[in-house]
Amino acid sequence: MRIARAHSTCEIADPAITALAGVGELDLLQLDYDWPGPAQYCSVFLEQLRTLHKQFFLDPSLRLVTNAGGGNVVACVEALGGYLREHGDGEMPITAVRGDNILPRLSELTSAGIDFVDQSSGESLATVKEPLLAAQVELGGGPLAAAWEEGSRMIVAGCYDPTAPFVGAARSNYQLTWDDYDALAGLALTARIAGLAPIITDILAPDQVFLEPASQVTLEPENLIQQLREAADERGILEQADVVSDISSLTLRPTEFGSLSVASVRGQKPTGSWLVRLTYSAHDVVESSRTIQRWTSVPRDAVNVSVDTRLASEWY
Repeated sequence: MRIARAHSTCEIADPAITALAGVGELDLLQLDYDWPGPAQYCSVFLEQLRTLHKQFFLDPSLRLVTNAGGGNVVACVEALGGYLREHGDGEMPITAVRGDNILPRLSELTSAGIDFVDQSSGESLATVKEPLLAAQVELGGGPLAAAWEEGSRMIVAGCYDPTAPFVGAARSNYQLTWDDYDALAGLALTARIAGLAPIITDILAPDQVFLEPASQVTLEPENLIQQLREAADERGILEQADVVSDISSLTLRPTEFGSLSVASVRGQKPTGSWLVRLTYSAHDVVESSRTIQRWTSVPRDAVNVSVDTRLASEWY
Protein backbone atom coordinates (compact mmCIF):
# COMPACT_ATOMS: atom_id res chain seq x y z
CA MET A 1 0.00 0.00 0.00
CA ARG A 2 1.32 3.39 -1.02
CA ILE A 3 0.01 6.56 0.64
CA ALA A 4 0.78 10.24 0.13
CA ARG A 5 -0.30 13.06 2.42
CA ALA A 6 -0.61 16.66 1.25
CA HIS A 7 -1.68 19.90 2.91
CA SER A 8 -3.16 22.93 1.20
CA THR A 9 -5.15 26.03 1.99
CA CYS A 10 -8.75 26.79 1.12
CA GLU A 11 -7.60 29.71 -1.00
CA ILE A 12 -5.98 28.25 -4.11
CA ALA A 13 -5.39 24.88 -5.79
CA ASP A 14 -1.84 23.63 -5.36
CA PRO A 15 0.02 22.21 -8.40
CA ALA A 16 2.37 20.35 -6.07
CA ILE A 17 -0.56 18.15 -5.02
CA THR A 18 -1.20 17.24 -8.65
CA ALA A 19 2.45 16.24 -9.01
CA LEU A 20 2.29 14.21 -5.80
CA ALA A 21 -0.78 12.30 -6.97
CA GLY A 22 0.96 11.53 -10.24
CA VAL A 23 3.96 9.68 -8.83
CA GLY A 24 2.32 6.38 -9.74
CA GLU A 25 0.88 3.33 -7.99
CA LEU A 26 -0.66 5.33 -5.15
CA ASP A 27 -3.43 3.64 -3.22
CA LEU A 28 -4.44 6.67 -1.17
CA LEU A 29 -4.03 10.43 -1.32
CA GLN A 30 -4.74 12.21 1.97
CA LEU A 31 -5.61 15.82 1.26
CA ASP A 32 -5.75 18.06 4.34
CA TYR A 33 -7.11 21.61 4.35
CA ASP A 34 -7.20 24.44 6.84
CA TRP A 35 -10.53 25.05 8.53
CA PRO A 36 -12.71 27.04 6.07
CA GLY A 37 -15.04 28.53 8.68
CA PRO A 38 -18.36 27.65 10.32
CA ALA A 39 -21.03 26.12 8.06
CA GLN A 40 -18.65 26.21 5.10
CA TYR A 41 -16.70 23.64 3.12
CA CYS A 42 -13.46 24.16 1.26
CA SER A 43 -14.71 24.99 -2.25
CA VAL A 44 -11.18 25.10 -3.67
CA PHE A 45 -11.21 21.31 -3.25
CA LEU A 46 -13.34 21.12 -6.41
CA GLU A 47 -10.79 23.25 -8.26
CA GLN A 48 -8.06 20.91 -7.05
CA LEU A 49 -10.10 17.94 -8.19
CA ARG A 50 -10.06 19.26 -11.74
CA THR A 51 -6.29 18.79 -11.72
CA LEU A 52 -6.56 15.32 -10.14
CA HIS A 53 -9.51 13.86 -12.01
CA LYS A 54 -7.42 12.35 -14.79
CA GLN A 55 -5.40 10.29 -12.31
CA PHE A 56 -8.55 9.01 -10.62
CA PHE A 57 -10.11 8.20 -13.98
CA LEU A 58 -7.06 6.28 -15.24
CA ASP A 59 -6.24 4.51 -11.97
CA PRO A 60 -9.31 2.86 -10.42
CA SER A 61 -7.26 1.73 -7.40
CA LEU A 62 -6.47 5.32 -6.34
CA ARG A 63 -8.59 6.67 -3.47
CA LEU A 64 -8.82 10.00 -1.70
CA VAL A 65 -9.56 11.02 1.89
CA THR A 66 -10.01 14.71 2.70
CA ASN A 67 -11.28 17.00 5.44
CA ALA A 68 -12.49 19.49 2.81
CA GLY A 69 -16.03 19.12 4.21
CA GLY A 70 -15.15 21.61 6.95
CA GLY A 71 -18.34 22.74 8.64
CA ASN A 72 -20.68 21.43 5.91
CA VAL A 73 -19.73 17.93 4.81
CA VAL A 74 -23.00 17.17 3.02
CA ALA A 75 -22.83 20.30 0.85
CA CYS A 76 -19.25 19.41 -0.07
CA VAL A 77 -20.17 15.85 -1.07
CA GLU A 78 -23.19 17.09 -3.03
CA ALA A 79 -20.94 19.48 -4.95
CA LEU A 80 -18.42 16.68 -5.48
CA GLY A 81 -21.17 14.39 -6.76
CA GLY A 82 -22.34 17.11 -9.16
CA TYR A 83 -18.81 17.56 -10.51
CA LEU A 84 -18.32 13.83 -11.02
CA ARG A 85 -21.69 13.45 -12.79
CA GLU A 86 -20.86 16.29 -15.14
CA HIS A 87 -17.51 14.71 -15.97
CA GLY A 88 -18.67 11.17 -16.65
CA ASP A 89 -17.99 9.59 -13.26
CA GLY A 90 -21.50 9.37 -11.85
CA GLU A 91 -20.94 5.73 -10.87
CA MET A 92 -18.03 6.51 -8.56
CA PRO A 93 -18.81 5.68 -4.89
CA ILE A 94 -18.19 8.67 -2.64
CA THR A 95 -18.71 9.09 1.10
CA ALA A 96 -19.78 11.73 3.58
CA VAL A 97 -18.47 11.11 7.09
CA ARG A 98 -20.62 13.07 9.51
CA GLY A 99 -20.70 13.54 13.24
CA ASP A 100 -17.56 15.57 13.96
CA ASN A 101 -19.57 18.78 14.40
CA ILE A 102 -20.80 18.71 18.00
CA LEU A 103 -21.62 22.41 18.35
CA PRO A 104 -25.40 21.75 18.21
CA ARG A 105 -24.98 19.05 20.87
CA LEU A 106 -22.90 20.94 23.44
CA SER A 107 -25.82 21.50 25.82
CA GLU A 108 -26.79 17.83 25.56
CA LEU A 109 -23.23 16.68 26.21
CA THR A 110 -22.63 19.03 29.14
CA SER A 111 -25.96 17.96 30.66
CA ALA A 112 -24.72 14.37 30.39
CA GLY A 113 -21.79 15.33 32.62
CA ILE A 114 -19.07 15.90 30.02
CA ASP A 115 -16.90 18.79 31.13
CA PHE A 116 -15.20 20.66 28.30
CA VAL A 117 -11.94 22.02 29.67
CA ASP A 118 -9.26 23.89 27.74
CA GLN A 119 -6.24 21.59 27.65
CA SER A 120 -3.69 24.38 27.89
CA SER A 121 -5.29 26.65 30.50
CA GLY A 122 -7.64 24.32 32.38
CA GLU A 123 -10.44 26.86 31.87
CA SER A 124 -13.96 25.50 31.60
CA LEU A 125 -15.89 26.14 28.40
CA ALA A 126 -18.67 27.67 30.48
CA THR A 127 -16.39 30.52 31.60
CA VAL A 128 -15.09 31.48 28.15
CA LYS A 129 -16.52 34.82 27.07
CA GLU A 130 -15.62 34.81 23.37
CA PRO A 131 -18.42 33.64 21.02
CA LEU A 132 -17.98 29.98 20.09
CA LEU A 133 -18.03 29.47 16.32
CA ALA A 134 -17.36 25.75 15.98
CA ALA A 135 -16.70 22.56 17.93
CA GLN A 136 -15.28 19.79 15.78
CA VAL A 137 -14.03 16.38 16.86
CA GLU A 138 -10.84 14.94 15.42
CA LEU A 139 -12.34 11.61 14.35
CA GLY A 140 -10.28 8.45 14.40
CA GLY A 141 -9.69 5.91 11.66
CA GLY A 142 -12.77 3.75 12.32
CA PRO A 143 -15.25 5.69 10.16
CA LEU A 144 -12.67 6.03 7.37
CA ALA A 145 -11.97 2.29 7.47
CA ALA A 146 -15.72 1.65 7.20
CA ALA A 147 -15.95 3.84 4.10
CA TRP A 148 -12.88 2.11 2.63
CA GLU A 149 -14.52 -1.28 3.15
CA GLU A 150 -17.68 -0.03 1.45
CA GLY A 151 -15.62 0.58 -1.69
CA SER A 152 -15.60 4.37 -1.53
CA ARG A 153 -13.18 6.12 -3.90
CA MET A 154 -13.45 9.57 -2.29
CA ILE A 155 -14.11 10.03 1.42
CA VAL A 156 -15.02 13.51 2.67
CA ALA A 157 -15.01 14.40 6.36
CA GLY A 158 -15.07 17.65 8.26
CA CYS A 159 -12.38 16.99 10.84
CA TYR A 160 -10.18 14.02 11.66
CA ASP A 161 -7.01 13.20 13.51
CA PRO A 162 -4.26 13.74 10.90
CA THR A 163 -3.13 10.14 11.39
CA ALA A 164 -6.61 8.64 10.95
CA PRO A 165 -6.54 8.12 7.13
CA PHE A 166 -3.30 6.13 7.33
CA VAL A 167 -4.57 4.07 10.26
CA GLY A 168 -8.02 3.49 8.76
CA ALA A 169 -6.80 2.48 5.31
CA ALA A 170 -4.04 0.19 6.55
CA ARG A 171 -6.25 -1.28 9.26
CA SER A 172 -8.79 -2.29 6.61
CA ASN A 173 -6.26 -3.38 4.00
CA TYR A 174 -4.24 -5.59 6.38
CA GLN A 175 -7.17 -6.67 8.56
CA LEU A 176 -5.60 -5.30 11.72
CA THR A 177 -7.54 -5.25 14.95
CA TRP A 178 -7.82 -2.12 17.05
CA ASP A 179 -5.61 -3.68 19.73
CA ASP A 180 -2.68 -4.25 17.36
CA TYR A 181 -1.11 -1.29 19.12
CA ASP A 182 2.46 -1.63 17.85
CA ALA A 183 1.32 -1.81 14.22
CA LEU A 184 -1.14 1.07 14.64
CA ALA A 185 1.51 3.16 16.41
CA GLY A 186 3.93 2.71 13.53
CA LEU A 187 1.28 3.70 10.99
CA ALA A 188 0.24 6.76 13.01
CA LEU A 189 3.85 7.83 13.36
CA THR A 190 4.38 7.44 9.61
CA ALA A 191 1.42 9.73 8.99
CA ARG A 192 3.01 12.33 11.25
CA ILE A 193 6.29 12.11 9.35
CA ALA A 194 4.41 12.45 6.06
CA GLY A 195 3.18 15.79 7.35
CA LEU A 196 6.75 17.03 7.80
CA ALA A 197 8.20 16.40 4.33
CA PRO A 198 7.13 15.45 0.78
CA ILE A 199 7.07 11.70 1.34
CA ILE A 200 5.49 8.62 -0.20
CA THR A 201 4.77 5.98 2.42
CA ASP A 202 5.26 2.44 1.16
CA ILE A 203 3.61 -0.05 3.52
CA LEU A 204 4.66 -3.56 2.51
CA ALA A 205 3.21 -4.95 5.74
CA PRO A 206 2.20 -3.35 9.04
CA ASP A 207 5.72 -3.94 10.37
CA GLN A 208 7.49 -3.06 7.10
CA VAL A 209 7.09 0.65 6.46
CA PHE A 210 9.35 2.71 4.23
CA LEU A 211 9.47 6.46 3.58
CA GLU A 212 10.43 7.54 0.08
CA PRO A 213 11.16 11.15 -0.94
CA ALA A 214 8.41 12.34 -3.28
CA SER A 215 10.60 14.98 -4.93
CA GLN A 216 14.24 15.90 -5.26
CA VAL A 217 14.87 16.13 -1.54
CA THR A 218 17.05 14.20 0.86
CA LEU A 219 15.36 12.78 3.90
CA GLU A 220 17.36 13.54 7.03
CA PRO A 221 16.54 10.96 9.74
CA GLU A 222 17.95 12.96 12.65
CA ASN A 223 16.01 16.07 11.69
CA LEU A 224 12.74 14.17 11.34
CA ILE A 225 13.23 12.41 14.67
CA GLN A 226 14.01 15.71 16.37
CA GLN A 227 10.78 17.26 15.07
CA LEU A 228 8.80 14.29 16.33
CA ARG A 229 10.43 14.47 19.75
CA GLU A 230 9.57 18.15 19.99
CA ALA A 231 5.91 17.23 19.48
CA ALA A 232 6.06 14.41 22.04
CA ASP A 233 6.01 14.75 25.82
CA GLU A 234 9.06 14.26 28.01
CA ARG A 235 8.55 10.47 27.95
CA GLY A 236 8.56 10.34 24.16
CA ILE A 237 4.79 9.79 23.99
CA LEU A 238 2.57 10.97 21.13
CA GLU A 239 -1.19 10.66 21.53
CA GLN A 240 -3.41 10.05 18.52
CA ALA A 241 -7.09 9.22 18.21
CA ASP A 242 -6.53 5.50 17.64
CA VAL A 243 -3.31 4.72 19.47
CA VAL A 244 -0.64 6.16 21.75
CA SER A 245 2.84 5.98 20.20
CA ASP A 246 6.02 5.59 22.24
CA ILE A 247 8.87 6.97 20.12
CA SER A 248 11.56 6.89 22.80
CA SER A 249 13.38 4.14 20.85
CA LEU A 250 12.37 5.22 17.33
CA THR A 251 14.86 4.63 14.53
CA LEU A 252 14.73 5.76 10.90
CA ARG A 253 17.30 3.72 8.99
CA PRO A 254 18.44 4.74 5.49
CA THR A 255 18.14 2.01 2.87
CA GLU A 256 20.23 1.47 -0.24
CA PHE A 257 17.35 2.83 -2.34
CA GLY A 258 17.34 6.27 -0.67
CA SER A 259 14.30 5.60 1.50
CA LEU A 260 14.01 5.30 5.28
CA SER A 261 12.74 2.28 7.18
CA VAL A 262 10.69 2.89 10.32
CA ALA A 263 11.43 0.72 13.35
CA SER A 264 11.16 0.49 17.14
CA VAL A 265 7.83 2.26 17.61
CA ARG A 266 5.77 0.85 20.45
CA GLY A 267 2.04 1.30 20.83
CA GLN A 268 -0.25 1.68 23.79
CA LYS A 269 -4.01 1.69 24.28
CA PRO A 270 -5.59 5.05 23.33
CA THR A 271 -7.11 7.28 25.97
CA GLY A 272 -10.73 6.63 24.99
CA SER A 273 -11.31 10.29 24.12
CA TRP A 274 -11.11 12.27 20.91
CA LEU A 275 -9.77 15.80 20.72
CA VAL A 276 -12.24 18.60 20.09
CA ARG A 277 -11.13 21.77 18.31
CA LEU A 278 -13.03 24.76 19.71
CA THR A 279 -12.94 27.85 17.51
CA TYR A 280 -13.86 31.23 18.95
CA SER A 281 -14.26 34.70 17.56
CA ALA A 282 -11.32 36.78 18.77
CA HIS A 283 -13.39 39.94 19.40
CA ASP A 284 -10.96 42.01 17.37
CA VAL A 285 -12.56 45.24 16.12
CA VAL A 286 -9.87 45.83 13.49
CA GLU A 287 -9.93 42.26 12.20
CA SER A 288 -13.37 40.98 13.08
CA SER A 289 -12.92 37.67 11.24
CA ARG A 290 -9.92 36.61 13.33
CA THR A 291 -10.42 33.44 15.34
CA ILE A 292 -8.67 31.61 18.13
CA GLN A 293 -8.57 27.85 18.69
CA ARG A 294 -8.48 25.86 21.89
CA TRP A 295 -8.54 22.14 22.52
CA THR A 296 -10.56 19.91 24.79
CA SER A 297 -11.69 16.28 24.54
CA VAL A 298 -14.83 14.18 24.48
CA PRO A 299 -15.39 10.44 25.09
CA ARG A 300 -15.50 8.72 21.72
CA ASP A 301 -18.70 6.86 22.59
CA ALA A 302 -20.42 10.25 22.94
CA VAL A 303 -19.75 11.10 19.28
CA ASN A 304 -22.46 10.03 16.83
CA VAL A 305 -20.62 9.29 13.58
CA SER A 306 -22.35 8.23 10.37
CA VAL A 307 -20.72 6.93 7.19
CA ASP A 308 -22.88 7.55 4.13
CA THR A 309 -21.54 6.00 0.91
CA ARG A 310 -23.46 6.43 -2.34
CA LEU A 311 -22.76 6.66 -6.04
CA ALA A 312 -21.90 10.20 -7.10
CA SER A 313 -25.10 10.29 -9.19
CA GLU A 314 -27.16 9.71 -6.02
CA TRP A 315 -25.87 12.85 -4.25
CA TYR A 316 -28.01 15.87 -5.11
